[in-house]
Amino acid sequence: MRAFVLSGGGNLGAMQVGALRRLLEQGVIPDLVIGTSAGALNAAYLAAYPQDRMLSGLEQWWQDAAQAQLYPWGSPRIFWRLFRGERSLFSHSPLRRFIEARIPRGVFRFQDLAGPRLYITAAELPMGTLRLFGESPEDLILDALMSTTSIPPYHPPWTCSDGSVCIDGGVIAFLPLRVALAKGAREIYAFPILPARPISLKGDLMDLAWLAISLMLRCQVEVELRWSVEQPGVRIHWIALMPPDALPFWDFRHARALIEAGYQQAALALSQESIAGILPGGWGSDGEGRERAFPPA
Repeated sequence: MRAFVLSGGGNLGAMQVGALRRLLEQGVIPDLVIGTSAGALNAAYLAAYPQDRMLSGLEQWWQDAAQAQLYPWGSPRIFWRLFRGERSLFSHSPLRRFIEARIPRGVFRFQDLAGPRLYITAAELPMGTLRLFGESPEDLILDALMSTTSIPPYHPPWTCSDGSVCIDGGVIAFLPLRVALAKGAREIYAFPILPARPISLKGDLMDLAWLAISLMLRCQVEVELRWSVEQPGVRIHWIALMPPDALPFWDFRHARALIEAGYQQAALALSQESIAGILPGGWGSDGEGRERAFPPA
């Protein structure tokens, strides 16, 4: 069984669209798709639409996000929310409207999907346990997508129709390879989105915060990947996607360029047919820009 596993990545999730286009052009079709956060949006689109409409629609989806003002950074509303003691910088409303407008008519639950089998991860509060949407065919698509994209402090936790409360799946499963294996996959195409650049210790507050988050995610993915490649009879195609430039997470204006970059990077990864490692010198490199095999010899 073949699975596509798509990591989180915020606005950089557009790169996965280009990578998916490259694989589908080569006739690589998944039996199941598993996504976290931004990767879950791409995975859901892949499972919801026929292949002949999926790619063009998904590319337009990411380009439309620039006009939707999903994250109105600099808006006075942010300061008003802080003043009122709100639990997040932004409300769910813009993202919810954006997602609801793009879910196909008649598709409400996972059982309504006509494409490959879909699973979406989230972290269920208060314990942070894995919530795997799609295990029940009755799970709501909207609950899954809103849960997996609710990352504090930008969004408040999402309360699902069953009363459970969830936040972004990347907190515990940034690249859910184990989920793919547990669901029977033996060939996995993994699409991790990696940091755009090394982060200096002399950076500002946001740089240091991103450094801490990057280290956390890197360790999480390294453990996941090392465990996965040790499983017998499993083949992993590692399609690491690295944006050409660092972008603020609220900036969706570069979707077209990111899609093209994802296409080119996927083409290169597939031509090399190697699994790149997540190493101390940087994700997928030896610290000097050279690719290394995984695991290291």
